Amino acid sequence: MQFYTNELSLEGQYESIQNFIRALETVYKAKREIRNFGYRLFCDRRLSLTICVRTKDRHFTFEQAVLQTKNKNLIRNIRGWIAKSGPFLEEADKLSVEEYLQDEFDNIVSGSSVAEAAWRTKIGQDTHVISFSPSTYNKSPLYITWFKNNGKTDQLSTQNFWEIKTLINYLKGHAEAPKSWNELIRQCENKYKKLCFSDELINMLTPHPFVDSIARRTMELLRILNELSVSFDEDDQLGKHGHEIITNYFHGDNALFSDESDKNKTEFKEKLTFIVPKESDTTKKEISEKKIFCPWHGKIKHKQYRIHFSWPKKKKEPLYIVYIGPKITKE
Repeated sequence: MQFYTNELSLEGQYESIQNFIRALETVYKAKREIRNFGYRLFCDRRLSLTICVRTKDRHFTFEQAVLQTKNKNLIRNIRGWIAKSGPFLEEADKLSVEEYLQDEFDNIVSGSSVAEAAWRTKIGQDTHVISFSPSTYNKSPLYITWFKNNGKTDQLSTQNFWEIKTLINYLKGHAEAPKSWNELIRQCENKYKKLCFSDELINMLTPHPFVDSIARRTMELLRILNELSVSFDEDDQLGKHGHEIITNYFHGDNALFSDESDKNKTEFKEKLTFIVPKESDTTKKEISEKKIFCPWHGKIKHKQYRIHFSWPKKKKEPLYIVYIGPKITKE
């Protein structure tokens, strides 16, 4: 799950800096709550230049209004967020700004956070926006019309939050930590629709005591793999965001995902071979099975647990999650 700061909800609607700061404090609190639940609130780098306050004498941008407070702690925290640490929307694989998108208020929103969130929701990523209040954008969901180059249109939408209580209730309802291996598998199957889970996972986990930290880490690693799977286009070509995931998580000494050594591939070949469905068409009376070799794995340090998955992804096949459990290749 990820959240984007809705810069469109800053419409120069605040008549004083004090009113804007109160609204900003609510958004910043939302950022902290989102982080506490293990997610991130992205923002556009242009946010600091957005006009947010209009007085009789002058207009103030986001950054100018914050500086006017002379509050050193506030200035340090907010500037650290919008100018340094982000995370920033440009880091993600954005929908091209050349695409023409219009919101329900007849505003052109191409390249905006709202358009990006709605597009990501459309392709199966759990993405929402956080808006300033009061604003025209204080409604949910927000609807976007995508006017495609081929003359067709597509309707998009994204869930929107502007009140802390509503956001927290949503986070609690969608982020209840699993309390058993059965709950873990059920939640993962419901959340990560772009992954294909083996029916044998629960049998692999049942003999071992449930550990909360392992369950949480499992969900985080599967979230990354789900994003990776989403990043393939209709021709099974990996997109820009997918390549960023490979760079960030599959390379380096502290990579979260890696291949087995050549020695382990030979010595543990049989144990690293798993059975998966050969046909995804569940309407067939019989679904044949096949064996696949899956040495690639995600790493969980606690108790040396591993998540084995099919990689590289084969054309026209899903990304299979074939094993979750203690390290197979222990000496």
